[in-house]
Amino acid sequence: MLLIKIIFWFIVIYYVLKLAVRFLLPFILKRLAKKFMSNMEQMQNQTSQNYKQKTEGDVTIDSGTQKKKGERYKGGDYVDYEEVKE
Repeated sequence: MLLIKIIFWFIVIYYVLKLAVRFLLPFILKRLAKKFMSNMEQMQNQTSQNYKQKTEGDVTIDSGTQKKKGERYKGGDYVDYEEVKE
C-alpha cells in the first residue's frame, strides 16, 4: 500500500511541475528578455552620451587592445610539407 501511495504522489507532483513549467517558463523568459533589453539600451545610451560630450576639435585615440611593453609578434609556426605526385 505504501508503494502505491509513493507512486501516486510522484505522478501528482510530476504533472503539477509539468503544468507549472508550461505556464510559468514563458512568463519568466519574457521578463528576463525585457530586463536584458533594457540593460542593453542603458549601456547604448551611456556610450552615446560619452561621445556627445566631446567638444569639436578634440582628438582622442581609443585602441581596443593595449600591448604590453616588450611584447612582439613572433610569427606563425612553420609547416614542412612534401608534394605528393599522383
